[in-house]
Amino acid sequence: MMILSKYGFSDIPLDFNGIKGADPSRIASQVVSGVGFLGAGMIFVHKNTISGLTTAAGMWATAGIGMAIGAGMYITGMVVTGIVVVVQVVLHCNIKWMKVLRLKVVSIYDVDEIDYQKHITDRFNENGISVHDIAIRKAGKDSARNYKITVEIPDSVNEEEILSLIDYNAKISAKL
Repeated sequence: MMILSKYGFSDIPLDFNGIKGADPSRIASQVVSGVGFLGAGMIFVHKNTISGLTTAAGMWATAGIGMAIGAGMYITGMVVTGIVVVVQVVLHCNIKWMKVLRLKVVSIYDVDEIDYQKHITDRFNENGISVHDIAIRKAGKDSARNYKITVEIPDSVNEEEILSLIDYNAKISAKL
C-alpha cells in the first residue's frame, strides 16, 4: 500500500481539475484505515483462541489490491494477488507445527485434601496432559477449595478420560 501511495497517483498533476492542493491519494489512505476498522471487527477472542485474523488480513490485502488495480498498477495487483492466495492457502492448511492447542478448563469442587494440587497435576502429567494454569478458591466450607485447572489435551486423550483421572469421592464433583 505504501508503493501505491507513492507511485499510484504520480500521473495526476498537483493542480487537479483546477483545484490546487487536491490529492487523490488521500482516498487510498482512508480506504486503508476504513478496511482496517472493518477487519478488526472480524477478529474474535474466545477462551484463549483467536479467530478471524487471517480473514481480517485478507480483507485488508484485498482492499490494497483493488486500489492498486484501480490506480492502473496492474502487474503489482496481480503479483500481490498471487502472494495473498498462496499465503491464505498455506495458513488454512492443517499443518502439524502450526497445531492449535486443545485447551480445556477442568473445574473441581469441594476438595478437602491438602496436597490435591500436586496430586492432580501428577496424575495429568502421567497421562500426557499438560497443566497450563491452576486457580484455587476457597469453597466457603471449612477447608474445602474449588480448583479451575486449564489443561492441554493431546489428540490421543478424550475428555471423558480426563474426568476419570480425578479422584471421585462423596464430596468431590468435577466438570469440563
